[in-house]
Amino acid sequence: MNSATVANDTGARQYFLDEEADIIAILRILASEQVPLNIYHEGNTQSASTHILAVNPEFKDVILDALPDLTLADGLCNASELHVCAYQQQIKIEFTLQRARRMLFRGKPALRVLVPPSLTGMERRENYRTETETLTAATLLILPANQREPQPCRVVDISSGGCAIEVDGAELRFDPGTRLSDCVLDLPGVGRLPIAIEIRHSSDFQDANGLAKRRFGCRFTNTPRSADKMIQRYVEKIDAHKSLISRAH
Repeated sequence: MNSATVANDTGARQYFLDEEADIIAILRILASEQVPLNIYHEGNTQSASTHILAVNPEFKDVILDALPDLTLADGLCNASELHVCAYQQQIKIEFTLQRARRMLFRGKPALRVLVPPSLTGMERRENYRTETETLTAATLLILPANQREPQPCRVVDISSGGCAIEVDGAELRFDPGTRLSDCVLDLPGVGRLPIAIEIRHSSDFQDANGLAKRRFGCRFTNTPRSADKMIQRYVEKIDAHKSLISRAH
């Protein structure tokens, strides 16, 4: 793996990524948010604007929306290299693609390109850190029996099927099999989900400061249709932002 962090005199930092998993995570965020891609190629001063329809790591390809301007589309298919620039939440993302190929995607014209071998992101450090802290503060609000106010629990691990939460050791106690129906999963930067959970297991431990903590493993039940998509989007955001911020240290 090759990576580098460069600071310039404007206070911006540039991150170079060449791990495929990191690149795919960022491309998936661009796709989920339909971030416009500005594409340039040699010999053409006019950029083409499109967005990502799908990212297929198994085939190592990226599907782009076909351009309505046939002249620009022909230019992309004939050029040997395509230079791409996009802006996602104040981060400038740049990468180079090989020649595009025409195809049909879900019955509609599209362009196929290979996953780029590397990617750079440039951002202002103070803005980036604020966004990262917001994204990582996932919370599960649960309402135990005989309580009026919901109890916020820090989410420390999450997937489409469930999550792990941590609380102070004396705050909550649930037996395995306990079902809680009035919960809200707060995914900062994505949204809030009404959700039901089943407690699968619990464990007590001490943190690095010697404080008593309790962790619960939870399975999601009766999830709304939008849950999988929202959780996946949140996970991809976290993965991509962690990939970038790890290059800052």
